[in-house]
Formats: sequence, structure tokens, C-alpha cells
Amino acid sequence: MDSRSVFVLLWMLLSSTSTGIKLDGNGYVDIVIAIGSRVPQDDTLIGKIKDMVTEGSYYLYDALDEKVYFKEATILVPPQWNSKDFTREYIAYDSAKIRIDHANSTYGDQPYTKQYGECGTMAEYIHFTPEYLLNDTVIQLYGLRGKVFVHEWAHLRWGVYDEYSEETPFYYSNGRIEATRCSKNIEGQFYEVTAERSLQACRKDPQTSLPTDKCKFFPNINKKTNSSLMFLPSLDSVSTEFTFPHIPHNYFDNW
Repeated sequence: MDSRSVFVLLWMLLSSTSTGIKLDGNGYVDIVIAIGSRVPQDDTLIGKIKDMVTEGSYYLYDALDEKVYFKEATILVPPQWNSKDFTREYIAYDSAKIRIDHANSTYGDQPYTKQYGECGTMAEYIHFTPEYLLNDTVIQLYGLRGKVFVHEWAHLRWGVYDEYSEETPFYYSNGRIEATRCSKNIEGQFYEVTAERSLQACRKDPQTSLPTDKCKFFPNINKKTNSSLMFLPSLDSVSTEFTFPHIPHNYFDNW
């Protein structure tokens, strides 16, 4: 893998000539990252985007056994931004698969991917906020930018879903309660978070004998283990890997 990812800075205009993400050898090219028109000019933001993609390229390369990496990306900036470094080209914001815009009421500053299709279907787009990219305090909540970028890329490109469950967070296995996670080698404790943000022991639902929906699994952040990146990319102690048990070896050649 070339240690450098190539970035092109463009002004965002109205019509689109984007051809979509594709593989050039083992490197992804034609990745379009668009900054929303409401975002004020901040050259630091461009640097943070470059850092995220570059770091993510190493994570991706390692996670997929040196199969693919991010080779080239185009950053679209709003038309009112000014710099001699920008080149004018006709690419629309809505054509971008990675978008940088202000937080919305549903997700706040949490990175997310708009994904409605079944597993294996490419998603609509990835959304990051400027606050997530610029504020290092926010990454303590959601994870390192490069690792989170690869997590969201798996949603976007391969239609992979998270390996945890909001609907079924706990289950019984061999007579003990387990948290839904990948892998089971990730250790942790179960707690409820009170209104005062303190922790207390989880209560059980009398109908299911499982913890109530207020109970959360808190992984042991000091435990070093291998785990899928689709579990919790915010865990620094988790090694990066993907598991695609039903996908043939040449699958990524066509994606």
C-alpha cells in the first residue's frame, strides 16, 4: 500500500459528473467527501478530513489482510469558501457518499450511515459533523476517527450491519446472561445509568429474566482482545478486524 492518500480540493457546484466509488488495483478512488453549504470555512476541518481518511486507510488495509485501502479522495467545499488551493469542477453535494454537515436532532454528533437496505446492499451515505472532526473530546464518546470511518465504510460499501443489538442487547447462553457482542471474549459489566449519571446494578425483567432495557453493557477498556470493528469502534483496546464468513475471497475485487 502506498503510504499516502491523494486528496483533491474542489468547489461544490450544482451539477454532477461523479462516477461513483471504484477500485483501482487495490485502492479505492473516486471517493467524494462533501462539506455542507452551512458549514463555515475552516481550513483545519480539511486537514482533519485528510487525517481521518489516511488513518482509516491503514485500519482498512490491516483489517482486510492487506487487500484494499483508500487511494484517492475528493473533498468538496461550499462555493463561498475561498482559497487558491481549490479547483472548480461540477460535482453536486448530493452525489457525495460521505457528507460533513451540522448535527441533527436524531444523532447529534454521532457518526452514522443512512442505511435502509438488506445486508449486502450499499448504503446511501455516511454523515459526520464538523464537531466530531474538530473536537477531540467528542472522539472519546464515539471512537478514533480513522477507525470509526472504516466502521461506517463497511456500512456504506458492503451493507454490513453492527454486531451489537439495540433490540436484543442480552441473551442467555449456557445458563448465564450475555451481552450481544462480537466477540464474546470482550469482558465487561452490566449497569444502569441513573438520572444523576451514576451507576447501579441492573434489574431483571420478571417476564424474560433478562436485564431491563435500562441496563447497559460496559466493556472492560483495559482488556486487549480481537474483535470485529463492527462491534464498538470506540474501544481502543479492540484490535481491528472484519469477519465476512459467507463472502468469497474475490468479493472485494468487484467492490
